[in-house]
Amino acid sequence: MKKAAVILIAAAIVVTLTGGFMPADIIATAPDDMPEYSLSDPLYPENYDAAAYADNIAMQKLPDSDAFQDSDLFKLKITGYSDFSAAYEILDLLNSHREANGRKPVKMDRELLKAAMLRAAECAVYYSHTRPDGTSCFTAFPPVSGKHSFAENIAIGYRSPAEVMNGWRNSSGHNTNMLNADYVSVGIGCFKNSDGTWSWVQCFSAAKANEEPAKTLGGLQETYSITAAYSCLQGYLYISEGETTLMIGDTTVFSLYIKNKGYQYTTPKIHFTEALAEDRSLVDVIILSDGMAHVTAVNEPGGHIGVGLASTKYSTGLGNSYFITVKAVEDGDINADGIINVSDGVIMQRILAGLEPKGKYSDLNADGVMTVADGVIMQRILAGLE
Repeated sequence: MKKAAVILIAAAIVVTLTGGFMPADIIATAPDDMPEYSLSDPLYPENYDAAAYADNIAMQKLPDSDAFQDSDLFKLKITGYSDFSAAYEILDLLNSHREANGRKPVKMDRELLKAAMLRAAECAVYYSHTRPDGTSCFTAFPPVSGKHSFAENIAIGYRSPAEVMNGWRNSSGHNTNMLNADYVSVGIGCFKNSDGTWSWVQCFSAAKANEEPAKTLGGLQETYSITAAYSCLQGYLYISEGETTLMIGDTTVFSLYIKNKGYQYTTPKIHFTEALAEDRSLVDVIILSDGMAHVTAVNEPGGHIGVGLASTKYSTGLGNSYFITVKAVEDGDINADGIINVSDGVIMQRILAGLEPKGKYSDLNADGVMTVADGVIMQRILAGLE
């Protein structure tokens, strides 16, 4: 497969705050002491080619909907690995770089650390200085009072703290942020998503660190709740299942994926936040803690289920409806393929010989044990006597 590209983006802002973030849309008419906002252009390596990305998961795209506007918001969750050891390794590399260039070290700020880890998870969903909900990256920063400057560095696709720091050092805008003498505190986010892609974030602030967290080593498997606008979801959601046939009592699992609109070399798994069954006496569906939709066949002939992302505004979310056909398993259809033939007889022989475990449909007389009596019934079924 073609080597995935790595991308760096830097942003910086100077703001005057009185307990909250000053919206960016005021900047155009603001006086001199109000926010000055700038974003650097994304850096695309020469080998970056989004069209070359090849999905390695059997999945189908969820259909778009004319019912939603670009600004409509939906709830999603993403689970991944937040690496605190990597964050502190980057902090050490950052401060060594600052010291070598005559700058004082920055301290890790507890709230900025939380913000950076959240932003890293958000970048796994939508790689941009714009958050998935359409707001500026700086709305994730903790509020402070007074005039202070802030900056954000982001990167994706790098595989280690050393690699991403080398990338930032060799990019003018990112390096400027890292060596800015005004910055005294930082939060660093390192997040690995379900397909193994890392996203990296540095959140800088000129405000003194309110509380330096105890140094944490190792990492955590964490789930982040994210609000995303339809504009970054439309055309980028995929599902691992669709119309299917199940035998009564069987269960299948639907998984949801999002192709990152800002970096299409990664398609991480995200959580369903909405799952509905038209008639639970026929087909049931539930979202478990793994974020997947677990569908169970209850009775013939089956029914519709709806799965997707819950809306923050509408009663109907963003997703799709699927019909799950449910069939009863006939006596003797041990492998539940809808056909009773010699293959089922062979499986029965192997079970009775102890060569494979009892099957779900192999206890033909329903007495709770596998004995020669079940083998006799199987022989009679194959002979057309039952």
